[in-house]
Amino acid sequence: MKSIGVLAAGFLACSLTEAAFAGCQPGNFINNCAFPIDISGWTTTSGTPSHDPSEGSSLPGSLQVVGAGVDISFQQCVDMTGFALPIPVNFGIDYRDASANAIETLTVSVSDYTDPACTPGNETGNSSNASDGITSTSYEQVSGTHTIGVAAQGVLFRVQATRFASTITGHFDDAFLGANVVYAGCQPGNYISNCGFPSNILGWTTTSGSPSHDPTEGSSTPGSLQVVGAGVDISFQQCVNVTGLALPMGISYGIDYRDASANAMETVRVSVSDYTDAACTPGNETGNSSEATDGITSTSYEQVSGAHTIGVSAQGVLFRVYAQRFSSTITGHFDDAFVGANVVPVDLQSIAIE
Repeated sequence: MKSIGVLAAGFLACSLTEAAFAGCQPGNFINNCAFPIDISGWTTTSGTPSHDPSEGSSLPGSLQVVGAGVDISFQQCVDMTGFALPIPVNFGIDYRDASANAIETLTVSVSDYTDPACTPGNETGNSSNASDGITSTSYEQVSGTHTIGVAAQGVLFRVQATRFASTITGHFDDAFLGANVVYAGCQPGNYISNCGFPSNILGWTTTSGSPSHDPTEGSSTPGSLQVVGAGVDISFQQCVNVTGLALPMGISYGIDYRDASANAMETVRVSVSDYTDAACTPGNETGNSSEATDGITSTSYEQVSGAHTIGVSAQGVLFRVYAQRFSSTITGHFDDAFVGANVVPVDLQSIAIE
């Protein structure tokens, strides 16, 4: 039931068809918030979870949880280590009662913890919750506000649905927790996990260079992947599971980056390659791939992006970034990666060279 098109000051304002920006929604600390291809990153504490690729609040892809004789609850711990606290945040999720009004109340809560793993017993006592007592078979949103306290190292985002029938089925989509998030969720249609590096670099594999998370800077909002190549080039990658998607599919892909080593990068390349398995196992390439290149690097953020058609035989797509050096050490910052059918790279797009 939400409208995607209103962003906080300093963010792009655009319609769903334009896409909010090239990557995830800036400022959203939730990992895999829109469930585009799976439900990784979430822990279900009551009920039976599964991924539904056929439906969602904004685009297909949602978390389905069935409570057979039990209430529904699931959660995610957000690592807040390194952030300047306190931070006021908005939080919430879109949901629908697929069991025809068998859900009595839907509650979303956020709670501060003194450790980044949100270990039980380490609650600071600072928490907030928002509830909706009128559930619907159509998507609606429950949301609230919270201030993450100075003692927090982790924040537990938790969703609970209480029942008044023997079995309830809920669909959930577009979860959000962030200082500047005023519409629900991450950028629809982006299949990259943790594309904006808001709080960590989980989901990425660095194949050359030394990676770290920089919470102080980014292309759109703070949070980026920093990779240092001391005597080596830089490369990192992520395998996107496209099992269950209707193929072939035309997509856009790319990333924002800057050469923090003062023009020591010679070239930045982004490639996407189809694989016959969902894990992108070496040797299982289909031969269908595309590459975009930028040969004029800058100390300010710019974008390299391109277009690709995922083939019918693909089960996985490898998204890879490679930065070639012409000095002994290079340092790159990377942010707002995107691979998606409905993602239009609207920021920095004039820099892209294919």
